[in-house]
Amino acid sequence: MTPAAGTLSRENLESIRLLTLLSGVGTLTFTGAVLLLHLISPEFDPTIRFISEYGVGSFGYLLTAGFLALGAGSLLLVLALFRLENAGGLVWKAGIALLTIWGVSVMLDGIFPIDEGVEPVTSSGQIHLMAAMVAFLALMAASLLLSLRFQKMPLLRWMATTALVIVAIIFISFIVSMVLDTVLQGLTQRIFVLACVAWLVFVAMGVRSSLARATR
Repeated sequence: MTPAAGTLSRENLESIRLLTLLSGVGTLTFTGAVLLLHLISPEFDPTIRFISEYGVGSFGYLLTAGFLALGAGSLLLVLALFRLENAGGLVWKAGIALLTIWGVSVMLDGIFPIDEGVEPVTSSGQIHLMAAMVAFLALMAASLLLSLRFQKMPLLRWMATTALVIVAIIFISFIVSMVLDTVLQGLTQRIFVLACVAWLVFVAMGVRSSLARATR
């Protein structure tokens, strides 16, 4: 057992492993819902239509469920990381706080669907767009801070390089989506979201795997 894992009680170890598993399930549920919506809603051109626009289609409830699952999964990851190192430094705490903001904002996006035509004309549409921007910026900052912190954690150091590569993809795809604006906006957003999902799943499963190996 590594020193880091050795400071955790058996109860904490088991709870972290369960939380990370459920976090991965929540994130993958969102991914599955979005993929299914692409198949059953062919009228939406994925190269130019945003993911949130599926929320105003015939199967909007699937996107709502997906957003809620992603938000819940992210908050479960927050609990897992907090239990893993609840006395972390400023960078770690800031990353945890930002990841919490991401999770809450994503759930708000599920509760308040976007307006048809994207441009907000109702309070629901305004809340959705505001929550989406807050969520994206929060996850970008959280993923960077937490990945940098992994480098200083013996238990998770092996994850740092891959995590930072994914973070680089997140930042690059976000910048590209802003530069292209309305040109292939749907495609660039999907690449960005895929990178965000990949980081969340990688961290959740990475922590779970690290604890399993450390406690053998």
